Amino acid sequence: MRFTMKKTLHRLAPIAALSFCLAGFAAQAQTQMQPRPTEAQLFERMDTNRDGNVTEAEYRTFMEQAFTKLDTTGDGKLSRPETATVFTDSEFTMLDKNKRGYITRDEFMSQVMDDFRKQDRDGNGMLSR
Repeated sequence: MRFTMKKTLHRLAPIAALSFCLAGFAAQAQTQMQPRPTEAQLFERMDTNRDGNVTEAEYRTFMEQAFTKLDTTGDGKLSRPETATVFTDSEFTMLDKNKRGYITRDEFMSQVMDDFRKQDRDGNGMLSR
């Protein structure tokens, strides 16, 4: 399946921001949003076996690592301060499905895996460039 970030950048923007978090850019205490990675940079980070495809397993692993990296308190949920460098307020609100003021691992993974399935239009379990 051809992966076209441009069509879904709005929904995947929080996910794209997480690739920089994993690279360590968000590890510094900052209050500014981090620059968004390009489609190619994001794809490279997720394609761990470098075969030109991002499998569902690669995507899931990437997102689980991103959540863990952002969860600086280790409480299994993301607060606004923990995500301030990678999520806008509207992105945070979109991911906070239960509207409790934090994003649980389940909320996060449910959303990002739903996004993966929507991008995998042919249902082959992978995204390609």
